[in-house]
Amino acid sequence: MKTNLTSVEIMYLVEELKLLEQAKVDSIFHPEKEELYLVFHVPTKGKHILKYFKGSFCFITSQKRPHQKPSGFCLDLRRHILNARITAITQCESERILKIELEKEEKMNLYIELFAKGNIILTKKDNSILAVLKHATFKERVIRPKEIYSHPVMPINIFKANVLEIQAITKKSIKTLVKCLATEIGIGGTYAEEVCLLTDLPKTKKASELNKEQSSSLAKKIKEVLSKKSTPLIISEEDEVIDVIPINLELYKDYSQKTFKSYSEALDSYCTSNLEIREKTPKEKVKEKLQRMQKTQKKHLEQIEIQSKEEQDKGELIYSKYQLLQELVGQINKAKQEMTLQEMKKKLKNHKLIKDLDPKDKTITVELE
Repeated sequence: MKTNLTSVEIMYLVEELKLLEQAKVDSIFHPEKEELYLVFHVPTKGKHILKYFKGSFCFITSQKRPHQKPSGFCLDLRRHILNARITAITQCESERILKIELEKEEKMNLYIELFAKGNIILTKKDNSILAVLKHATFKERVIRPKEIYSHPVMPINIFKANVLEIQAITKKSIKTLVKCLATEIGIGGTYAEEVCLLTDLPKTKKASELNKEQSSSLAKKIKEVLSKKSTPLIISEEDEVIDVIPINLELYKDYSQKTFKSYSEALDSYCTSNLEIREKTPKEKVKEKLQRMQKTQKKHLEQIEIQSKEEQDKGELIYSKYQLLQELVGQINKAKQEMTLQEMKKKLKNHKLIKDLDPKDKTITVELE
C-alpha cells in the first residue's frame, strides 16, 4: 500500500498543478486535521479543487467533503489568501515540498510539506511565518508564527545534478546502492529499485564500490527515468493496490495496471478507495464512546482487583503472625515507659523484625516473612 509521495512523483505532480497558475483562491475548507481543500477559480477553465490529505498526498480532486465549523488554521488561511492569485507553483529543489506563490495586497508563499507527518505553512514574501497547520520544533528549524520558514535540504538536487555530483554522493556513501539512491540521492525506494534494474547493478552492492563506468551508467539511467513521459498508473497485485505512479516502470511490468488521464486522478481514485477519511454516523460515534467507557471501566476494575488481592495477602499475613505482632506491641509499649522514641529507634537499629521507627509520624515498620 502506498503511504507517501516521492520527490520524483511530486515533480510530475507539479507539472499538472501548473494549470492552477493565475487562478484565484475561491474558498478553503478544513473538515479534518489531515484533510484540507483549496478551491480555485481558473480563468476560462472554472473551478478546480486542490486536496491535501493525511500529510502525505496532494492532488487535484473532483469533489470535496461536507465541511463543519472551520478550524482556526482554516480561518487564518481565509483571512490571508482568499481572492489571492497564484503566480507560480514549484517544487522546493528535489524536496518533497510544494511551493505555491500567491499575490494579494502583498506576496505570500504557501508551503505544503509532504514528508514525515506533513504540514502546511503560510509565509510572507520574506518567509516569515503567518500561519501554520502544526507547530513543530526541530534541531535546525522552528515552525511557528513569526519564525522564518526554512526547509530541509538534500545534499544533491537530483533534478539538476550532473554525473560528477552523483558520483561524489555514491563514492562517499556507506549504504547499499538502492538505499543510497533512495535516501541520499533522494529518488525514493521505488525509483531506486527501477534504476538498479535498468543498469543491471545489484541493489545490495555498496554504492562506494561503483567504478567510473557503472557510475556513469547509473547517472544516465536516473536522467532517463526522470525524463519519461507521464503515464499515470495504479499498480495492483491480486486486487490489492501496491503503488500509484506517474510513469511506466519496468519494475511493474508483470503486475496489473490501470491507466489514468492524470496523476492527480490516479491519486484521487486511490485515496478515495483505500485511505479516505469517512465521517462517522451518530450511531458509530455513540458506539465508540461506549467502547471507550467500557475500556476505562475494565482497566479500573483490574486495578481494584489487584489492590484487593494485595490487601487480602497483607491481612492473611498479619493473621498468621498475630501472636508475634501482639508480643512486639507489648514490648514496645513497655519500652515507651522507660525511654523516648528517639532512644528506642537507636536501640532497635539491628532488630530482626522491626526495620524502622519514625518518631515524627509515630509509626513502626515491620518486615514479616
